[in-house]
Amino acid sequence: MLVRDMTKATTVPSWDRELRRLVDWYVETLPKLGGYTPTDAHQLLLCCRELELECPLVQHVARRIASVEDPPECHHEHIVESVMRQVVLMRFNVGLEDRRRFFHYWITRRNLATETPFIKAYIVGLAVEQLHQSVVEDDALEYVRSWFLRHTNLESDRMKAWVPRYLCLLGHPEEALKIASELLSQRKRNGSWGGSYDRTAAVLFALSRFPDVATLDLTESLSYLLRRLQRGLTGNIVLEATTLKAVYTLGLLPEPFHDLLSEAVERVYPFSRHFSEEIIVKLHQAVVSCRLDRDVLLGGVDAHFVAQLARNPSPSAQCLSDLHAMNEVPSLLDGTIPIRTWLTNASAMSCSRLENTVFETYLSEVNQHATGRAVQHGFAADGLLAACAAVPRTCGADGHS
Repeated sequence: MLVRDMTKATTVPSWDRELRRLVDWYVETLPKLGGYTPTDAHQLLLCCRELELECPLVQHVARRIASVEDPPECHHEHIVESVMRQVVLMRFNVGLEDRRRFFHYWITRRNLATETPFIKAYIVGLAVEQLHQSVVEDDALEYVRSWFLRHTNLESDRMKAWVPRYLCLLGHPEEALKIASELLSQRKRNGSWGGSYDRTAAVLFALSRFPDVATLDLTESLSYLLRRLQRGLTGNIVLEATTLKAVYTLGLLPEPFHDLLSEAVERVYPFSRHFSEEIIVKLHQAVVSCRLDRDVLLGGVDAHFVAQLARNPSPSAQCLSDLHAMNEVPSLLDGTIPIRTWLTNASAMSCSRLENTVFETYLSEVNQHATGRAVQHGFAADGLLAACAAVPRTCGADGHS
């Protein structure tokens, strides 16, 4: 998260009532995630991430989004949804190979050529954010690194507002500050861009991600957005979520309000882990003692999930790594629980050994907890997974259109 100079924060107007209304909106909206469009569901997921709210189930959903294979054709008509999916993968740091395929198709293979400047900037900007992860092939690096220097006069101020951040990441702070200053000078007297709430929220959040713009320089625009909350919420999820993200990124969300959000997420998605670290170590010791085969232990566990597990050359370390990963996953999209399947296999493989008691004990515990969680999560968990699973996929590596 960006660190800002808040030494003058006392001069920022107090908007506690309006911020509380925005926080209450998010608390009420998150449990209904499954009833929204994929685009809105993505926005709520990203809001959870930007607000640094710890929610294992949301992290699990992001992994599941990454695990769904792309179709062989490219859905150009759904390109905005495809790019939004990539933003989710990036912010949750999942689906690295998926992200590489995405940039191979659009940048390396030059399929961006026919797209609008907005879409080009959107995709190149995503690449800039992830250069440290080697998502772009070597022969396309120069194109990515120079694109924003060659396109500083984007017509869309929503996209132009991201350029300062990208130029800063690329090592051009002076050019970045110049563009940010230009955007600030284009505001209306009421602090808005174009007198539009949507437009102002988008530009404000983008500029809030550029640390060289002082927080106080942006509070006038934030005040414009919060004043309209005096008249009530708009029902526009993108607008409300973007405003809330900007408030938090600017360091202006009171700590009690953030605590309220954290508690709400915990109530909606209370799962943390199946077992304590002590029990995970006990299970690991039992497996090592019995010399159980990893492939057999993972038999029946979703293949996509298994493929995402970190690999380790040491069988003992691999087992411990697998256990830690499964311990944080409440269930998969098909309703199966990886660690329950693993324990079932371990019990069957060790029926003649003393260690069998260990596996049976904790298998029974998982079964009991799983029943309780199924009732507790209800529509919230199922809806969260279902809404995000419905997002249109981007093109496959073969680049068919």
